[in-house]
Amino acid sequence: MKRDLAGKMTSVLPPKIVRLIALIGEKARDGGSRAYLTGGFVRDLVMGRANKDVDIMVERDAIGFAEQMACVLNASIAVYPRFGTATLFLPPIGSRGTGGLRVDLTTARRETYKKPAVLPDVAEGDIKDDLFRRDFTINAMAVSISPGEFGALVDPYGGERDIGKKIIRVLHPGSFIDDPTRIFRAVRFEQRLGFKIETGTKRLIRTAVREKMFDKISGERLRNELVAVMNEKYPERCFSRMSQLDEIRFISPGMKLVPDCARVAGQIRKDHAWYAVAFPEEDHPGLWIAYLMLFMSGLTSRAAERALKRLIFSKDVTAKVMAQKSVPRKEIELLGSGRLTAAGIYDILKPLPVEAVLFLYSSAGGTQARKYIRAYLRKYRYVVTETDGNALHELGVRPGPFMGKLLREILRRKLEGKAPTKERELGLVRDILSGRERI
Repeated sequence: MKRDLAGKMTSVLPPKIVRLIALIGEKARDGGSRAYLTGGFVRDLVMGRANKDVDIMVERDAIGFAEQMACVLNASIAVYPRFGTATLFLPPIGSRGTGGLRVDLTTARRETYKKPAVLPDVAEGDIKDDLFRRDFTINAMAVSISPGEFGALVDPYGGERDIGKKIIRVLHPGSFIDDPTRIFRAVRFEQRLGFKIETGTKRLIRTAVREKMFDKISGERLRNELVAVMNEKYPERCFSRMSQLDEIRFISPGMKLVPDCARVAGQIRKDHAWYAVAFPEEDHPGLWIAYLMLFMSGLTSRAAERALKRLIFSKDVTAKVMAQKSVPRKEIELLGSGRLTAAGIYDILKPLPVEAVLFLYSSAGGTQARKYIRAYLRKYRYVVTETDGNALHELGVRPGPFMGKLLREILRRKLEGKAPTKERELGLVRDILSGRERI
């Protein structure tokens, strides 16, 4: 007798989402196809968790079906012909968090790998083909939404059993050879769900690592999986597990996690939350970039640059990470010394992007450094002089090194509260030009 999850659906999901899913099943049947809920939606449903990212697989043309449903549901649509998929973006359908729902529709497909670690060839298939191409048993379940069998669980590989055992298991021995990025996903699901990688699956991971399967995949695919790790709620747990499984050496040979990785990660979350409240009108720095800086903090600058290049990170992300790596240890020690003036703090931190400043704030070992950095973020970074090169030129100062030196001195005095107005700034310039003040 097939397991029926219809009751669980009604207990976990808002009624309007259940009705929406049933409607899609009916329309698929009317078009001569069968439709199923798949992926993480089903996994979370079996676990009694609500998941509003609805993944639906149909056994025929998903794009054509999605276009029909877009009209029925008054939804906007994005189509991806290369992959035979489409996404519906629904308008709000009620209260209790059901607004802004998206529904991903895919065509049932079969995948074959001609070579290890390359993207597969894809062809149309049936429900069993589609589930067999999944990464782990817990993600290889489906729930029928067709009339007459609505809520019936399709579980050919024992996903529900493995959820009960709280284990991560691959579907077949060649899984990590076909797609080594699944190794990252195994760690992510293990840490996110509080499960354990099953013994046989762990052995397969170690074999794939030993055979250097990561070297066979593109930097872009490797980067995407690493960013997905950074976007986990507690990525440091994934870092630690990846280190245990010897995965991180494929980011850079000899790579190690810094000893206080867990402490810094926790501080990063607190400090980014503080920043969002303290500076609500500013763009919030990407949390995942801070985690990337932490992940790379055990590498030399040269090794980090090579790793970022291998992973094909954008110029912007690379520049931010390398800016943080470029801060000399002497300057980091000065931040913790208690001997810096406002101008000294400004000189160290002003050249850095805010992401790097925030990372220094989170990774600072002492309260003095955090005090200095907070003062910079709250006050010093906004300080600008009202006197510019044109004003100095009117006072007879020619463009050149001396003008630059004068402007820096005006800024220094302003940071220290000694030139709070434009009149005081100009007065300082006149005193320097006359010899009454020295730079």
